[in-house]
Amino acid sequence: LPQKLKKVISGYNVMRQRGIVLSKNDALKPENKDKVLINTAIYMKEFKYKQIKRFKIGDAVLIRNENKLNKIDNEFKERGSISEVLEKDKYVVKNRLGKNLLRHGSQLRIYPGDVGCDDTNKVSYKERSFL
Repeated sequence: LPQKLKKVISGYNVMRQRGIVLSKNDALKPENKDKVLINTAIYMKEFKYKQIKRFKIGDAVLIRNENKLNKIDNEFKERGSISEVLEKDKYVVKNRLGKNLLRHGSQLRIYPGDVGCDDTNKVSYKERSFL
C-alpha cells in the first residue's frame, strides 16, 4: 500500500494543473514563479462573480419570487420601487400593496418597463408575464 500511495502522489505532482498550466513540481521551481502568478490571475478571472446591480431611490424593480414551486414559476414576480438605500447592497422596496420589504440587491432586477422607456405605465404583453 505505501508503494502504491507514493506512485499516485508522484503521478499527481508531474501532472499538468489547469490553474497554473504547469505541473506541481515545475511550479515549485523559482524560475517559474512569475508564470505561476500570471496563470493563476488568468484562472481566477474565469470564476469572478458579476457585480451586483446598484439601484437608486425611485427605481422600479422586480422582486425575486421566494415561493417558487417549479421551473415554470417566474423567477421575478412582484413589482416594487426602491424607497430607501441601505449599506451593503440592501434596499427597502415598497411593493404595490404599500408594504415595505427589506431585500438584497441580488434579489432585485430592474423593471423592464424602465429600460429605454420614458413612460413606465406602458406595459407590453410580453412584460405582463413578470407581474
